[in-house]
Amino acid sequence: MFAIIFGIVLLVAAIVLPIIMSHAEIRGGGIASAACIVFAFVIILVSCISTVPTGHTGILTTFGRVEDRNLPEGMNFHAPWQSITTMTNKEQIFTEKNVCFSADLQEVAYTYTVKYSLLPSSASVIYKTVGTDYFNILIKPQVNNAIKAEFGLVEAENMTELRTQLQDRINTTVKEFAAQYGIELTVVIDDFDFSDAYTDAIEAKQVAEQEALRDKTQQQMETERSRQQAERAKIQAENDAAVLEIKANADAEAAKIKAQADFEVAQLEADAIAYKGEKEAEATAALAAAITSDVVAYEYAQNWSGELPTYMMGGNGALPIIDIPMGVEE
Repeated sequence: MFAIIFGIVLLVAAIVLPIIMSHAEIRGGGIASAACIVFAFVIILVSCISTVPTGHTGILTTFGRVEDRNLPEGMNFHAPWQSITTMTNKEQIFTEKNVCFSADLQEVAYTYTVKYSLLPSSASVIYKTVGTDYFNILIKPQVNNAIKAEFGLVEAENMTELRTQLQDRINTTVKEFAAQYGIELTVVIDDFDFSDAYTDAIEAKQVAEQEALRDKTQQQMETERSRQQAERAKIQAENDAAVLEIKANADAEAAKIKAQADFEVAQLEADAIAYKGEKEAEATAALAAAITSDVVAYEYAQNWSGELPTYMMGGNGALPIIDIPMGVEE
């Protein structure tokens, strides 16, 4: 950038110096006067050139009055009686520790961080209305007021649990405020702490609550254990009763089946005995009949004289038996 400005100055001097020299007397004093005029012209020209660094916006003022237009990054030309002030548009970070009170009047020491940046289009307005120290004048008080207001609505013991919600509400408030001035920002609650006395009291309360919870849990466990034991005893008794009933029914059914079987066996035995007796009687009768016939035949054979009967009894009465000779002797 310096080389560009130096080149412009040399170019202007090369153009202006011959013109001045042509109208001046070629004497020592004339040359000196011409040199002074060129030098003054160069000084005036250089004063009309200003450079705005990267990430900044230039604010143009005329005799202390802020102009409405903002100058961009790079080289800018302006009138010799005008000046340029730059304001950064880069993100800046501010961290601070402060103290406020909770809803239950407990002292809260908190640490917060603000990340903020100025929009280029708002630079001249901020410079005109507030100045370059706009963060300490506008943003910082607003952030602390928002933190104190939100913390003042919550009791100390609930702050840790509601930390995210508190931070979100604080950001909503301060972002809405900063947007009016063309400022973008984000607030982060890094940490907060309480007095030693309150911390001790909280720890004692937590210990007491834990002990009470432990006792309650132990009592609930004992109650549940007793209930389960009673339930198991009831189920066991019902099972035993069911088993006894099933066994009694099974025994009764077995006795019934055995009695039926015994009856059928006895019936079969009786039938077998009757059948045996019947068959024995039939055999005895048949034997008796057979013995009688054989005895009669035997007795007849013993008493037969060798003579054949001359008559045989038939259906139509006695028939004569004819003796036919077997052959004729010669």
